Amino acid sequence: MSHTARQIFFICIVIIFISAITVILFYGSGYDINWQNGDIETTSGITVIAIPSSAAITLEPRGDTKYSPARFGQLEPEHYHVTISAPGYYSQTLSVTVSPRAAIQFDPIQLWPQTNTPSLVNASAVTTTDLPTTVYNNQPALIHKNKQTGNWLLQQGNSLHVYYPDAGLTNTLVRLSEPIISATWHPNGWYVLYSTATQIHIVDTRLDYTNHDVVLLTTASAADLRCNTAGLTCYYKSQDQTYTLSLR
Repeated sequence: MSHTARQIFFICIVIIFISAITVILFYGSGYDINWQNGDIETTSGITVIAIPSSAAITLEPRGDTKYSPARFGQLEPEHYHVTISAPGYYSQTLSVTVSPRAAIQFDPIQLWPQTNTPSLVNASAVTTTDLPTTVYNNQPALIHKNKQTGNWLLQQGNSLHVYYPDAGLTNTLVRLSEPIISATWHPNGWYVLYSTATQIHIVDTRLDYTNHDVVLLTTASAADLRCNTAGLTCYYKSQDQTYTLSLR
């Protein structure tokens, strides 16, 4: 091979190498080519499932609104806010940073009613078979384990904590200046109901969801909080009476 041929061969190898690196960086940065119209598009996406399914799901800063299950595609690597809202329910906003070529799917987000009226029921109508089997109580009022997720709910004085065995982490859910009367898991595995002297709350325990906490009801000293298996109804006792509270 002549000196000129070797130079041409070397230049071709360099051009091929640079082209390959350029293609790898292009696709690795979260972009793709729409060959039908010649446009350059992003490939990352976010999928959100909400309860109720009628909830509006808005992605900012794009300003797009869809309904569950909502998928937002062609996202550039950026920080986004996802707001889930529905009339009569507390809204919830999540923050997420989208990486190149990332497909992000949130666990189902449940919205809770803003206004609710409890119903007085016969205590004998609430049977143990109506309560979720995924939750059991060890050392009453101190530790509750959720069999569905394996996470532990711990009550220490005026605070609630969740221990995540898989991550080896303990996270403080709430820390109050007043006593916590009762606390239990919601059957979906991610939410905790707890009561104080004046209110019933529900809080999201997922580490990525910033412990979203809402007030379900203002009532006096709700004790012995429980949910039915479907997670649609909360039972509690107040002044020796048993009440139900709809969670939908």
